[in-house]
Amino acid sequence: MRRIRSLVTWWALSVLLWIAYVGTTDELEVLAGLGAAAVATAAIEVVRAQGLLRFRVDRRWLVRARTVPVQIAYDFGLLTLLLVRRRRVAGEYVTVEFPAGESRPEHAWRRAWVTTLGTMSPNVLVVELDTERRTALLHSLDTGARRGAQPL
Repeated sequence: MRRIRSLVTWWALSVLLWIAYVGTTDELEVLAGLGAAAVATAAIEVVRAQGLLRFRVDRRWLVRARTVPVQIAYDFGLLTLLLVRRRRVAGEYVTVEFPAGESRPEHAWRRAWVTTLGTMSPNVLVVELDTERRTALLHSLDTGARRGAQPL
């Protein structure tokens, strides 16, 4: 029963994430999300069965995420302004310090959490988290942004 509850939870979270990423509740998009979530849930189960899905939620990083909606809105406004001004934006790669951690379960969750949230911003995409160098490689469209180029 616990395994079924876990699979349903993964599936529901995947559907919600799909809807958040596509930004619409159009019937066709939701149906595609339901299917994509089923595929993702099956992949999660395969990974879990191999013992590779070990993580533990770090509540401190959950609290740090409270600023993400403000950052997304700010970056959206910034990029909209750049487009209105018809300014060409090429973007560039930026390396910043980031405590990516080790192979412990809470560090694995931290990397997944930051990658997911860091990629929601329209200005910054998380490209890679380097555990050895304790850095994050990001791609930022406007590196001069007030708080841009930070994974979280």
